Amino acid sequence: MNEEKKYTFDDLFEKKEQEKIEIAEHKFSVKQGILVIAVYYLITIILVNLVGLFFYTMPQTSVPISQTSVLVDYVRNNDSVGYTTHIELDKIENIDGIATVPLDDTYVLILTRDLFSHDAFDGLTAEELTTMVFEGESFVLKGKALKRLIFSDNNEFFTAYEIDISNIDTTTIRSSRALNLFGANLLNTIMYIMLLVGIGYFSITVLKKDWRLLDKKPTKLISMAVIGIGIIFIANLIASVLATALSDIFNYTDKTSVNQAAIIQMLNSPYMILMVINAVIFAPIVEELVFRKAFFSLIKNKWVALVVSSLMFSLIHIISEPTLGGFMVNLVIYGASGVGFGYIYLNHKENIYSTIIVHALWNLMSIVLTLIPGLLMIII
Repeated sequence: MNEEKKYTFDDLFEKKEQEKIEIAEHKFSVKQGILVIAVYYLITIILVNLVGLFFYTMPQTSVPISQTSVLVDYVRNNDSVGYTTHIELDKIENIDGIATVPLDDTYVLILTRDLFSHDAFDGLTAEELTTMVFEGESFVLKGKALKRLIFSDNNEFFTAYEIDISNIDTTTIRSSRALNLFGANLLNTIMYIMLLVGIGYFSITVLKKDWRLLDKKPTKLISMAVIGIGIIFIANLIASVLATALSDIFNYTDKTSVNQAAIIQMLNSPYMILMVINAVIFAPIVEELVFRKAFFSLIKNKWVALVVSSLMFSLIHIISEPTLGGFMVNLVIYGASGVGFGYIYLNHKENIYSTIIVHALWNLMSIVLTLIPGLLMIII
């Protein structure tokens, strides 16, 4: 008859200590952690912008942006007022965040929506309104002086209304260029290739150790993936409740973040395959090595590491948000995913493959639901 093995307190203590030693052995050193984070921000902030500037000059990777598009974006994000024609305004797809005041059959005023007041313009003719806006020492709405915008190469508006702007402060709007879908996808791919090479150079040893320690039994991997996806789903569900409350507080009405909108646009382009590779393969590897392995290696307190890494993970996804409301709402949404990935990482002995796998599957699910929106209704 086999005797049952009995564990003493010392045995359990030794097991716990052994686990700590194993985790410590597959962390980055302080130097490695700092270098990985430094390489990540060096590439994403400096090198990518340099490559991007080059892409902006190439007709194959960029498209021109009209002065009216630039003006609308400026008005949306700054307390300002400008003008354009009805024809040019009709070409703009997104006019959220702005208010328009028709002057005549040709011209229209464009103002920051939050400061717009119908009462301020009641009873004024087009000539009186343009004079009030463009000829005084300043133009004030709701206690705020609005910047007055003019086009760099179009003075017909002021000629038509006999307005002299030579003695007032104005901000000149010029046409610009933006990356086209091919350029955006290509730049994104180049960025991730540079990140994989740069960060991978310092991560080979850690990746090998984590792979050796990973339980590769199919049942274990499937269980880890299913539970992990469930954790991220719950985290996002909680975040959506908080985000709804913040949306009401900040009067934020957009349903998608700038980052998500860009991803959706690239997924619906002929270069979709690049976006899929970046989101499902490159991004999970790079982001988990930086925001889980590196931050948790540098910060000894695991709960502090969880908060800091989640915050930094969120910030890289919302850096382009133009409004405070959008920033706060999406900070919560992306931060929740960061917390979820951090929790999975801690509960799998800080093995980086646990979060890489879950992150890749979560991104793949998001892509599928984006490309086939009706599928979500079927699942529900």
